[in-house]
Amino acid sequence: MTGNEAMVELWNSPAAATWATHAERYDAMLGPLGELVLAAAGLVPGERVLDVGCGAGQLTCQAAAAVGPTGRVLGVDVARDLLAVTRRRAGEAGLANVDAIEADAQVAQLSSYDVVISRFGVMFFADPGAALANLLAAVVPGGRLAFVCWQAAPLNEWITVPLLAAAEHVGFPEPPQPDAPGPTAFADPERVRRLLGEAGWVDVVLTDVQTTVRPGGARTADEAVAFICEDTFGTMMLDKAAPHARAAAVAAIREAYAARLGPDGVQLKAAVWVVTARRSS
Repeated sequence: MTGNEAMVELWNSPAAATWATHAERYDAMLGPLGELVLAAAGLVPGERVLDVGCGAGQLTCQAAAAVGPTGRVLGVDVARDLLAVTRRRAGEAGLANVDAIEADAQVAQLSSYDVVISRFGVMFFADPGAALANLLAAVVPGGRLAFVCWQAAPLNEWITVPLLAAAEHVGFPEPPQPDAPGPTAFADPERVRRLLGEAGWVDVVLTDVQTTVRPGGARTADEAVAFICEDTFGTMMLDKAAPHARAAAVAAIREAYAARLGPDGVQLKAAVWVVTARRSS
C-alpha cells in the first residue's frame, strides 16, 4: 500500500484512456510548457535523468535527445496505457537510451540520477512531502530538480472558460479538497517551497510564467469542443448531465471558445510555476 491507490485506479481507468488515445492533442497543448522544464533543467550530454509522471513520453524523449547516447532517461508513471505510448515513441525515434516503467515515484527505489524533471506529474501524490523526499534520495549529491505545475484555477482559462460556460446548464462540479492531489495541488507557492524545503531540497526557485495554451492544440472552436468533451475534466463536468442540459452546456462552451479564437487557434490564458531546486553537495 502506498497511499496513491486512488490515483493509480484513476489513471488506469476508462476516464483517463483519452490521454493515451489523444496523446498528440495533449502534447500540442502542453508541449511548450515542457520546453520550459528542459530549459530550466539545463541537461547536458551524458546525464542520467528521471522523468516523473512521464505520461505519453514527449518530455522523456526530448530529454533523451538532450543527454545523447551516453546519457540515460527513465520515465516513471502509474498509467500503463501512457507508458506503452512512451515506449512506442522512443522506439520510433530510435532512442535506445530511454526506459519507461510502471512505478509510484512516491515510494519506488530510485537512485543515482543527475536530474529529476516533470511536466505536470508531481501534483498527484497522496503524500507530496514523502514523494519529494524520495525524489531527493533518487539524485546524486548536487543533483537537480526541475518541474512545471499549474497556478491557481482562476488564473487558468483552460479550467475557467469551459467551467463557467457550462455551469449555467449543468452546475459546478464538486470542488476538490484543499491541497488534495490534482492539477492545482501545487498552486500555492509557499506550500511548494515548504514541501521542498522540508524534504531537503535547497536553492528552491519558483518562476512565474504567464502564457497561453491551445486546448488539445485546437485551431477551431469545434476542435476545442471535441477535445474538452473527451478530456477527463470535460467528462467530469458533462457526463452526469441530462441530454438537453449537456447539449446546452456544449453549445455554451463552443461559443466561449469561439470568442477566444485567433490566427493560431483557440488561445486560453495559462499560469504556471517553473520550479527548480537541488540536492546539497
